[in-house]
Amino acid sequence: MENKIRLLEWKGRTDLVMYASRRSPKLLLEEITGYVPKDLQAGSAEWKGIFRRLFDFEGMSLIAHLAYTQISIADFCKQMMAMQSNWDAQ
Repeated sequence: MENKIRLLEWKGRTDLVMYASRRSPKLLLEEITGYVPKDLQAGSAEWKGIFRRLFDFEGMSLIAHLAYTQISIADFCKQMMAMQSNWDAQ
């Protein structure tokens, strides 16, 4: 959960930097705080639901590649931590 929060925080920071760098129109706080996601189905916020939405687009978007990379790194880190735990136990 902590990693998801960190990923979302950095996604938000990146979005703000991109928004400012492109001289986009003024942000409206009401649009941000009142935002309601289109997909409110159960499980849509889990990894499977996120990937389903990302890959539903025609072709594979850049964000889908980023998400795939993120989950691959998370799996790799879990494996490395398990290996280190086994190593430490010896």
